[in-house]
Amino acid sequence: MRARILPFRREHWDEVRRIFAEGMATGHATFQTEAPEWEAFDADHLSLCRWVAEAEGAILGWAALSPVSSRCVHAGVAEVSVYVGEGARGRGVGRRLLGTLIASSEAAGLWTLQAGIFPENHRSLAIHRELGFREVGRRERLGRLAGRWRDVLLLERRSRTVGVEAPAGADLPGAPDPPLAHAFPASLVEFVERFNRREFWESHEVLELPWRANRSEFYHGLILYASAFVHVQRENAHGIVAQLSKAETALEPFAPFYLGVDVAALLAEAGKLRRQVESEGVGMPPGQGDREGAFPSLDLDPSRIRGDEPERTRLGADDPGAGDPGSSPPEPGPPSHPPSRNPSP
Repeated sequence: MRARILPFRREHWDEVRRIFAEGMATGHATFQTEAPEWEAFDADHLSLCRWVAEAEGAILGWAALSPVSSRCVHAGVAEVSVYVGEGARGRGVGRRLLGTLIASSEAAGLWTLQAGIFPENHRSLAIHRELGFREVGRRERLGRLAGRWRDVLLLERRSRTVGVEAPAGADLPGAPDPPLAHAFPASLVEFVERFNRREFWESHEVLELPWRANRSEFYHGLILYASAFVHVQRENAHGIVAQLSKAETALEPFAPFYLGVDVAALLAEAGKLRRQVESEGVGMPPGQGDREGAFPSLDLDPSRIRGDEPERTRLGADDPGAGDPGSSPPEPGPPSHPPSRNPSP
């Protein structure tokens, strides 16, 4: 089962502390030799940007930030901590936690993340480098652990969206926004634009071919979400509930952020509408479908890119054969959860 990334709450502490201890036992995670008590951990870490990975009620890993200095000039700089439980290593949990930590830190206005990693911790180094960290130094014989002097590699990641000087003229009235296509797959940009124009059927169609080609469960969830609003326009209560339920199931593992989308907010909106329809039997009063503000809107924000989304590695290749005008799209195999061509329950 795919892990969900959830906000780290006090009730998770016992499992978080256990995972901390499992990391210490490797000898390659930290100079600490005893897991802290909750009060010490809480005081040492920022209250924002704390996450856990959870599957089937068990915590698989956690991520948090620590301040690097009390000086105001360093207010946007923090040190990352990412720990994965012994039984969950090698399953991509650490990458997802770090990606979420990056996105949420930028949303909170932080501009630099740094990490101190033992050279022997090859897996952690690989994940950090994959998600944009670069090595900026080596601190030799920094401290002793188990009677042995240890070096520490210093890595950092500078945000490309927070604390960045705007190009000349960018703040002038009427200056265009930077094109989203540089950050997002073109089909996703078109999906959002059509969804916000209330062209729900068309937006549903836009993502279907990329979904079939790439087997993106995230795209599948968005297709189901758009399909639900086709049923809202038709005032089909049964179809609304069925499609929203499927969309919530598909998108929940991607919360809180994924590929620039505020998935947590989308899920909250979907759940609110589904419960309304379940209790009242209708999506909205007759004739309200054309009212301004009657439907939710979506937006894409680069600060909500986690960094581990495989869909981004296919920029320019959303559609099979993209980049090669003479090629034909590959024939898609049978999808695991085919979206209906006619959105129905």
